Amino acid sequence: MRVTVCCLAVMGSVTMWTLDASVVARSFDVNDPAQAVCLALLDRLDRTAAPVIVPRLLLAELAGAVRRLLQDPIRARLAVEAWQNLPHVQFVTLDDALLDAAAVLAADRALRGADAVYVAVAQRYTTTLVSLDREQRTRAAPVVTVMTPHDALAILDA
Repeated sequence: MRVTVCCLAVMGSVTMWTLDASVVARSFDVNDPAQAVCLALLDRLDRTAAPVIVPRLLLAELAGAVRRLLQDPIRARLAVEAWQNLPHVQFVTLDDALLDAAAVLAADRALRGADAVYVAVAQRYTTTLVSLDREQRTRAAPVVTVMTPHDALAILDA
């Protein structure tokens, strides 16, 4: 995996983030050991208005995950609405070029389809992909900067 801590500090650039659905969805699961770090990361990104660029696919994945977890369609819709109203989050439409890039990434890196979409977004916008999915991080690392929510928090705290 690429390490960007030194580069970020030296360049002084603003890091842009792409969050995999695993990070966002698991922030709703009180029984998930990763919930605390996911919530802390989301809170930090929100408080600092850090640029987040995600595929619109995230909204469907979030709705489905929250609905299944909480057994409540209203709360699922509210979660989606809350995300749609975050001013620092940009939703990327899945156009032909992005989907073609995702297909190539899926084939070349042995990624699952949805995982490849997040990697394609991170690649197109030169963002850091944050994911709890170890397989996605490992397979995407040769083409984009990847890290866990814990690692992302460490960078945001630096």
